[in-house]
Amino acid sequence: MLEEKFCISEELERIINAISMELKIKNIYCIGALEPCIEVDKSDIIKIMHILKRWGFDHVVSITVVDYPPKNFIITYTVATYSNVKLMKYLVNIRIIIDRDNPKVSSIINVYPNADYLERECYEMFGIWFEGNPNMGKRFLLDPEYFKDKYPLRKDFKLS
Repeated sequence: MLEEKFCISEELERIINAISMELKIKNIYCIGALEPCIEVDKSDIIKIMHILKRWGFDHVVSITVVDYPPKNFIITYTVATYSNVKLMKYLVNIRIIIDRDNPKVSSIINVYPNADYLERECYEMFGIWFEGNPNMGKRFLLDPEYFKDKYPLRKDFKLS
C-alpha cells in the first residue's frame, strides 16, 4: 500500500492495509521512517477512529492544526496505544483537510473521550468546531471576553 519502502512493522502495515479495505484513503505517507500518516476525507474521521480503536489504538496523543489561508486547515490526529504491547511503540497519524470558511468536523470524543480537551484547544486557537462535542465553546485557555470570535493561531489574526 505504501508507495515507498518504509521501516514499519508487518503488524502496522497489516493494519494500514485493513483500513484501506474498509474506507477510501486519499493518501498514505510516512512522517520520518516509522510514523504512517493516513489522509482521509473529513466525513470518514469517525469511521477510521473506530477502525483504529478496534486494532488496539486506545487513545489520542494529540490533535494538531495547520492553517493554510485562504482555503484550508489541515488537522492531524495522532493515535497510539497503552494496552497492546505489540503496538506500543507505534503512532499512527490521521490527516484531514477542512474548509477554512466553514471549519467544522465531527468530534471523535464518542470513540476517544480523551480528545475532549484537544478538540476544545483547537477551537480556541483556530475556531474549528467539533460537532458533537458537548463542551465545545466552553473556553478553558483564553479569556472568553477578549477572545470572543478571535482565534490567535490563525495566520490572519491581528491583536486589537
